[in-house]
Amino acid sequence: MSQQTPGFEQQQRQLRPLPKREVTIPYMANMAEEFLVGLTWTLFGVVESNELAVRGRAGRVDVFGHVPSLLFYPLIANRLFGINAADRVAAERLSGTTSTQYEINFREASKNAD
Repeated sequence: MSQQTPGFEQQQRQLRPLPKREVTIPYMANMAEEFLVGLTWTLFGVVESNELAVRGRAGRVDVFGHVPSLLFYPLIANRLFGINAADRVAAERLSGTTSTQYEINFREASKNAD
């Protein structure tokens, strides 16, 4: 039987619709995780809430995390040159936190992919 991080299913239901919305801006897609083979990260901005979101995928595990953008101006919707340095640092921290939070799930998915 697989172990899952507490709150896993609820978090999935809440965040899964984000990338399908028209109000997201993709910044980076399918970046390989250096510490776990088979884990990739996608980073995008959520326009309506001015948040950054990350999506981690490994096998059948597909999880999300999100944090408010560190910038109040310009809003994500109005940034001409994509993600800025402060938000990139925030997104890297978020992916690290999300990776740690769902490490059990990612490792199991990676192991099952072998």
